[in-house]
Amino acid sequence: MNEMRQVSVWMVGLLMTVWSEGDVWGAEKGAWKFELKDGDRVVFVGNTIIERMGQWGYVESMLTRRFAGKKVIYRNLGWSGDTVFGHSRGYFGPASEGYKRLMKHVSGLKPTVMFVGYGTNAAFKGQAGLAEYLGGLKRLLDDFDKTGAKIVLVGPNRLEYSGPRLPKPDKQNENVRIYSEAMGKVAGERGYKFINLYKDMARFGGRRLTYNGLHLSGWGYYRMAKAMEVGLGLGAGAWGVKIDTGKEKATGVGVSITSLSIGARRVTFEAKDEVLAWPRVGGSGEARVIQVKGLPTGQYWIQVDGKWAAGKLSSEDLARGVSISRYGGQKQANALRAAINKKNELYFHRWRPANETYLFGFRKHEQGNNAAEMPKFDPLVAKKEEEIRELSKPGVHVYKILPMKRGE
Repeated sequence: MNEMRQVSVWMVGLLMTVWSEGDVWGAEKGAWKFELKDGDRVVFVGNTIIERMGQWGYVESMLTRRFAGKKVIYRNLGWSGDTVFGHSRGYFGPASEGYKRLMKHVSGLKPTVMFVGYGTNAAFKGQAGLAEYLGGLKRLLDDFDKTGAKIVLVGPNRLEYSGPRLPKPDKQNENVRIYSEAMGKVAGERGYKFINLYKDMARFGGRRLTYNGLHLSGWGYYRMAKAMEVGLGLGAGAWGVKIDTGKEKATGVGVSITSLSIGARRVTFEAKDEVLAWPRVGGSGEARVIQVKGLPTGQYWIQVDGKWAAGKLSSEDLARGVSISRYGGQKQANALRAAINKKNELYFHRWRPANETYLFGFRKHEQGNNAAEMPKFDPLVAKKEEEIRELSKPGVHVYKILPMKRGE
């Protein structure tokens, strides 16, 4: 209960940020406006960071929330340890076979938007391997351009220091920076958007983003999604409510307010978010600001959909503005991410079955008849996508600012 009652007073500078419009990080703008519409097919291609992105669901949740209700198909073709040459996809054959396999999958999906993330593995070769990497990257992008898809390049993320018994990654991070900048240059030359994870992920200080110095944790993927949201020019998703009880007026940023009711010591309103809330991550949610002026002196608490959100708030606190991390839509957002993760799991088994060698490879003479089972995943994926579309639509939530009783 004490944790639930804790709320930080919104400082003046931060309040000004929330109520300002635009991009709080000043992210780089690409040559085209990022948007998704009905019928778009988004394909993610890359190595480990892309493959595991599909397992955590935060990036896809971000995109789905931002384009709620749209009939957009998302497919993750990430492959751990892969390179721009297709090494990991080659199975028992050369990289060229893996490359052909990738192109076959991409062609079959008919993408309209592609996110392409490589460079982490290649950067270990340092400056000496840069020319080879860029040559392979450009060939890959030339082939992807043939699909007609709009392309977003996702640069590699820096490594984290994992403790005194391990070497500091400063030297390797310099290599990552070099490769990231080179990818950004390629993106600029081709008119792509570029997500600079090396730079933008570093903005999140104070909490580890990886679990081993290299691979992102769930928290890291959440932060990656936030960085990509801004990097794509979608804004930081500010949310805030201002209420003046004397004027009986309410205004909102990122939210529409209806059914405002002001009593002697209480305020009630209904709020519909422009974008579905972020799910709670690591026990915390994104900060949302509520400011209420003109309440009589006393202690108050905030209730959302009948549940405690924050308490022990003075009328002065509320007049300045307070941030809450419990708010409407979080349960729905968690359900959305869970549905996305399940859909990705189903599709993973569809395109990368565990016994692929027996189904489609050189041992298909043994169990190849079971390959007929693979298309049966398609209706399961489609059904889950219908659920996802409905879950992405924000609902209406009831907020109440009520007086605290003695002993609460």
